[in-house]
Formats: sequence, structure tokens, C-alpha cells
Amino acid sequence: MFRILVAAALAIATLACGSTLREVDSQAGAGGTATATRSPSPTAGRPAGSPAPDWVRITDELGGWSIDAPKGWFEQPVTPYGYGGRGITSYDPATSSIPLKTGMNLNVQLMWDWNNDATDLRTFAERRVWIATCVACRKMLETRHLILAGQAADFYVVEQNQPHPFDELEPRLFWLLKSPYFADRVLVIQGVPGASALRATVEQMVTTLQLFQPAPPDLTPTKTRQRVTDEFRAGDGTVTRVEAKLMLWRDWEAAYNAVLLARSAVSGGPSAAHGGNPDVLVWVVAMTGMFLELRVGPPTGPGSIGPPGANAAPAPTPRQLHWRISVVPAREPYNWTGPSEGGPEPTWPSWFDQLVDRDR
Repeated sequence: MFRILVAAALAIATLACGSTLREVDSQAGAGGTATATRSPSPTAGRPAGSPAPDWVRITDELGGWSIDAPKGWFEQPVTPYGYGGRGITSYDPATSSIPLKTGMNLNVQLMWDWNNDATDLRTFAERRVWIATCVACRKMLETRHLILAGQAADFYVVEQNQPHPFDELEPRLFWLLKSPYFADRVLVIQGVPGASALRATVEQMVTTLQLFQPAPPDLTPTKTRQRVTDEFRAGDGTVTRVEAKLMLWRDWEAAYNAVLLARSAVSGGPSAAHGGNPDVLVWVVAMTGMFLELRVGPPTGPGSIGPPGANAAPAPTPRQLHWRISVVPAREPYNWTGPSEGGPEPTWPSWFDQLVDRDR
């Protein structure tokens, strides 16, 4: 028996901190009167031109893109599964949640097209981007093909069936296009909520998108092997043995999926797990000892699962595990984790020994 935990690749997350885009312009937060400069075709070097007056340029060197935003807006990293990208908000995410009628959040991320779904961007969005996976759970309010940053792009306004209070973030705006510099990535831009009074400003921001030759990823870990193993030894449970291997996500995922496929052929279960930035550097950590099973999430009521109430079932007791493998970032930011699995067998996970360590 084992457990696999896989995080969502793209989500409008609660943003904990942000930096203001220089001085605040009194009109920028309300849409303003500045006109953004429309983006040119992809460039081989840095983004071309300059932002419009009272606008500033946000650049993602590793992603190879830039976008302009009004001064007074905020930007912060978006890092689920190490994808990177930037979140740009009209409000300070450190002090408030999104104002549903007067605020807006724009996320720009490169997503890995591991299964070559992006030959059709609509198919890619249905499988990878939209939250509501069933056709009956979503309504297409707008669909449009356009040219963005010199590339063919799709634009969608999608209303998805979400539980309260997430329903108040609907509908959402989506732009999808393929970068000419990545054969296996799709640039996904998401604006939330689409009913905000700032929609016109966000649409204007998207027209400033530029694509350029991305910088190569830095493959030097900022967290050492000793530090990561020490952190796991200091965690919950009793660790009798712990080892860590430095890998690229794409290499870890290929090895892990080979294990899942072999298991699935014998006893069923998942045959693949996907997600994350293929170029991100990770520590894959294996350990033995005594640990409690990791939960997918907390119970919805005190000591219960399902809706709180008199008939709520008691929460299951976490199983005790004797081995575990976890994936954690080897470079900052460290505020995300990859898959984790474990089992009750008192044996070392031997397939970990076959993983190739970049740091050996």
C-alpha cells in the first residue's frame, strides 16, 4: 500500500506577500487613462521598447516573457510545483484577499506540455487548465482566436461550477499560447475574477506581452544535501536512515512513472503522475523509520470527515509508515513540495537506489 500526493499545477493561490510596482498612480488601480504599448513579435534578446507612462515592466527571465502593468499594482512569485511565473494584483496580497468587484489578479505561468496536448490549445486547457473537468460543470461565455506576442493564441472566458466562496471568482479569463523558445511548454495567463471592473485594464496588460530568449536555469542547489537530510531527521517521526539525491524534475518524473507503470501492471492503481517544471532542481529524499501517513487535507469538521454535524463519521486514524519518499525544492523558493509516498513495509525503497544523483 502507498499514498501519492500530487498538487495542482495551476491554481489561483492565496498570495502571502508582494512587492508594489514602484510609486502608486492614483488612477492606475481603477483602470487609469494610460494606454499600454502593444507587444511586438518575439525577440532574440531582451524585451523591446519601454512601458507606457505610469506603467512598469515585469520580466520573467527563465520563462522568457515580459508584461507591463500599471504602477501601484503588486507582483509576487507563483510557485506551485516549482512552475515559477508571476502573480500581478491590483491589491496588496499581504494585507487583503482579492476584492471581488474592484480588484483583479493576473497569473502568468509556463506549463509543461508533457503529453503533447498543446497541438490544440483548447484540448490542453480542458485537460490541464480549467478547474471544472466535466463539460456540464462549465460554461464557455467567450471564445476567440487571436495573435498575441506574434504567436497564435486562444482566449476564453469560462464560468465553472465551484463551491462557495470560490464561485465568486467566476468567470475567469484565460489566454493560452506556445512560446517559440520552448517545444514543450504552454504560456497560460489567467485573470480572476472576470467580472471585475478591472477587466479592461487586465486585457490591456496582456496586449503588452513580449516573448524573448529565456535565460538558462541555474542548476546549483541553494539547499545543501546535509541541510535537507537534517530537516527530515528533525521532522515528525523517528528516522533510522535518510538519503537525498539531486535531480531535475523531468528525470525524477520519468523514473517515478516507470515505477508506477510497473506497479499498475501487477496490481492496478495510478500508472503515471505528472506536473511541475521539468527544469526545476529537486531533492528526492528517501527514509525509513516510523512516521504517520500524510493526509491529503484536514477534516472538514472537528474530529470528522464530511460536513460537520451529529452524523459525521470519525476521522480515520493515519496509518503508521516505515518508509517514505518525498520531493522538495533544491533552490529557492522552498514554499512548495512535490509528490510523497510511503508504505508500512519495514524495508528500504530499493528503487530509490536506481535514481541518478546529479551531485555525485
